[in-house]
Amino acid sequence: MAPERTILRHTISLQPAWGVVSGGTRGVRRRFGRPPDLPPGERLVLVVVAGPGWGDGGGSLPPAATLNGADLSGLPVAESLAAPAGAAALVRDVTDHLRPRNELVIAGLLHAAEPPVEVRGHAPLPVAVARVWLEVQGGGDAWATIGHP
Repeated sequence: MAPERTILRHTISLQPAWGVVSGGTRGVRRRFGRPPDLPPGERLVLVVVAGPGWGDGGGSLPPAATLNGADLSGLPVAESLAAPAGAAALVRDVTDHLRPRNELVIAGLLHAAEPPVEVRGHAPLPVAVARVWLEVQGGGDAWATIGHP
């Protein structure tokens, strides 16, 4: 019997509703809930895709990012099933690290000369981050992609 392949069950966009982190981190934060009723064997993969100005400017270094205070660089590396081929991205399996309520912080991306404009407490992602989403991945016998986030 052939091993099960991982398929993309669903994507959850984390594009809107970012807030500016106060203090010295010069970053943004996004609060979100854990998807309910995650079936056994399915995983949640966080994907942060680079935009212009990511890391060292060449697109090779991810920003400093934390999930509920834990450094994402210490979480298991995963594979995105929806990210564009060749895109610079931070991709981590966060299944075991999500709580009912979560906070993702991406630091070091805001410049004092270009402060983000908050409207009703929300700010857009900095241009250094193109997209952010969660992928619900599971086993299956066929590839299924439900659009790009």
